[in-house]
Amino acid sequence: MRKGRGPRLIQQAKLLWLLAAIIIFIKPLNAKQLEYRLPNNIAATKQVIELSLLPDKASFSGKTVIDLAINGSVSKIAVHGINLDIKTINLSQGESVRRLQVSPGEYDMLWLSDGKDIPAGSYQLTIDYNAEFSTDALGLYKTQYNDQTYLFTQFQSLYARRVFPSFDEPDTKIPYQFILTVPKSLTVVANTPQQSSTTSGDLQTVTFAETPPMPSYLLALTVGPLDKTPINGLGVKGNIYSPKGTANQTGYAVKHTPKILKALEQYFGMPYPYKKLDFIAVPDYAFGAMENPGLVTYRQELLLRGDNATASEANGTLNVIAHELAHMWYGDLVTMKWWDDLWLNEAFATWMAQKVMDGLYPELRSELLLPQEGAFYEDALSATKAIRKEVKNNDDIEDGLGLNYSKGHAILSMFEQLVGIDNFQLAIQRYMKKYQWKNTVADDLWTEVSQASGENVNAIASTYLDQPGYALVNFEKDGKITQQRFSNYGVDLANQQWQVPLAMKYKVNGEIKYQSLILDNPSMVFEPAIEAEWLFPVENGNGYFRWKLPQEQYQALLADLDQLSPREQVALLSNMTGLLDAGEISIYEMMELYQRMSSSTDLAVFKQVLEGIKAYAELYQSAENKAQVARLVTDIIGPWYKKLGAKTRKNDSDEILSLRPRVIRTLGQLGNEPALVKDMQVLAQQYLKSPTSFDAGLGREALRIAAMHGNNALAKQYFDVYLSTTDATLKSNIMGSIYFTDKASMQVVFDELLGDRIPAGDKMGPLSGLYYINNDQSSLYRWITTNYDALKGKLPEVYLSYMPLILNSNCDAANLDMKQKLFEGKGPVYQASLKKSVEATDNCIKQKRRAQPEFNRFVGQYQALN
Repeated sequence: MRKGRGPRLIQQAKLLWLLAAIIIFIKPLNAKQLEYRLPNNIAATKQVIELSLLPDKASFSGKTVIDLAINGSVSKIAVHGINLDIKTINLSQGESVRRLQVSPGEYDMLWLSDGKDIPAGSYQLTIDYNAEFSTDALGLYKTQYNDQTYLFTQFQSLYARRVFPSFDEPDTKIPYQFILTVPKSLTVVANTPQQSSTTSGDLQTVTFAETPPMPSYLLALTVGPLDKTPINGLGVKGNIYSPKGTANQTGYAVKHTPKILKALEQYFGMPYPYKKLDFIAVPDYAFGAMENPGLVTYRQELLLRGDNATASEANGTLNVIAHELAHMWYGDLVTMKWWDDLWLNEAFATWMAQKVMDGLYPELRSELLLPQEGAFYEDALSATKAIRKEVKNNDDIEDGLGLNYSKGHAILSMFEQLVGIDNFQLAIQRYMKKYQWKNTVADDLWTEVSQASGENVNAIASTYLDQPGYALVNFEKDGKITQQRFSNYGVDLANQQWQVPLAMKYKVNGEIKYQSLILDNPSMVFEPAIEAEWLFPVENGNGYFRWKLPQEQYQALLADLDQLSPREQVALLSNMTGLLDAGEISIYEMMELYQRMSSSTDLAVFKQVLEGIKAYAELYQSAENKAQVARLVTDIIGPWYKKLGAKTRKNDSDEILSLRPRVIRTLGQLGNEPALVKDMQVLAQQYLKSPTSFDAGLGREALRIAAMHGNNALAKQYFDVYLSTTDATLKSNIMGSIYFTDKASMQVVFDELLGDRIPAGDKMGPLSGLYYINNDQSSLYRWITTNYDALKGKLPEVYLSYMPLILNSNCDAANLDMKQKLFEGKGPVYQASLKKSVEATDNCIKQKRRAQPEFNRFVGQYQALN
């Protein structure tokens, strides 16, 4: 809420909160009772949470008071709680107080009763309890940073219940209030401004203002010796809180946050809806960031960039800030009713962040990062579920979570193009005003979009949300268009149908034309295609489907590439990789396309070509063709290295700063440039000693190349520098560069993973790096099989469900066999991602067996080159 809006608007806001509480009371009465949901005839309407938080202790004490509305007589009350040591439970109604007992149930429910019925009415439930601080970067956890102890929180998805008994469901959207007792020498911050504070000895008790209606997963607090840096230029008060001694690194985030927030307010047509906007830079974090209203948490490297940032750093920081601030509307102000519509939060925040980036920072070229690229492969697996699916527990939430962001973003871009930018914005603004402080389902949004545009978006959207996969659209010479379910080479999937929006761009008699249509049947005829020289069915690159042209039209399109925008050229590259996965084209054709497009003068497009060449060279390189692969990479990428050089230059553009590190990395890993490797080893040492002296992106790739050729002494140096530096970006880059291949170096990494020096939120990076860079993973599996239980206790719980995917098999059957043996019998948490990992590796092996001869034939032409 903006400052100075006056008592009348404050009263209106309070009325909205009261109405929200009434809605929460009424809504569940008509809902079907589900075993994994709290009883639908008991509703929380307000909760006060008192915590005594002493960071030097292993545990904390808590007391919570929950206002309840009970409809009809009940025998017991359920709340959520995990590992809470309940001391007393009192249920009061006026002067009447009943002492209840607790018994645990399924789905983290605690059932409270005294053996007697509880009549309908309004009650207060008071629970006193103790609990331990977490150490895995989830719930309420403590961590050490530069010899100081801090407390941070991460409650999404189901971790608030570790900290206080609650109605921990997204449609319990109620006011909360924190009362926190902490050492008075420390700073304490929560979602809302401080209301009052008292001291007693060495302690202070801070009462925070009541929140507007919100779900429990968005609550947040932090305690520690924090620096505080104001963010000026906001409509509300805002600060960046960061670990002690780091305030001087917040300048970049401070500078750009006001303009990002202003752009969002303009798009939504309404001001930022909360009383303050604080950020917190967290040194031990299991995620990238979290949209807690009033106290947004970020991995520290995202906020601690100093006063300036390179292109890659800027893209990371600005995009995540825009994403989290978009959540203040998508997800916070308007919240999904249940976790099956989590995509509604994440897709819109991701899509909105892209819109902000394109509008405010076009020089960063973020529009060339197609969201569908992050979704297509997983969504084609038979083991993948629809993004809107039944959700009972956290494992269900995590299964396919990334598709909520990537697939959701892609289909929103497709729908915006279908209905028009203005109509889409109008629908969003209506939706926000209509449902502010409430909960919704996806159909509520599509209804608004349909009304604003006249398109039946509900019907189209359901074909993308309620079933997995996507279409392969075939264009034939006679103008016929057909659709079938896309499947990877050698995989037989049951066919499905979609309503596919086609944004046709085509050339007829030398003229470029455009036409939109919807393929809502197995086939249709597009008559202009009969005479068209070429077709491009995803104008502006927005299309969540793969497509294939007749060979004559495809070749004509390649001859006319300058008629495609850079984003469309990237979409063409993306589509061809999909056709390769499906077995519709050969690797020879794919490499020819990369070879042809490597002459692009658009640096951002060339970077996409570079990444493709690198990926396929890594995949198909063998002992027999290694020299030819090196020659291919050196011949295509080498001229760019000579042009760009190995050092940052004064007048480098953002695109050059982004491209140079990847050119160097590709040549250093796959090319024939021994002098470059030596240069990078020297550069890596310079970066470790003086991380601000040159581009951090270049420093990261130097660290990676040095690690590939390094020994155990270098591995020890990496971890020692990680622990001693206060440079957050250097810390992050070291953890992303653990690419060691010799046994002694790997043992250094193993010791750190099982030790306590590296925080839980940073341990997955080194483990992932080892599995990425080592094709022979036998020594890795010997270690992890012996030490898995110990390792499991050192990682954030939320990472466990992803472990089979994180341990990359590198398209190798032996590695996959070891992975399957590791996770056999380890419980259901691993099974969804294990199934996907097995299928993906099997697909890769089949594709590699098919494509290897053609790849060898392509690189063979480089054999005789000098």
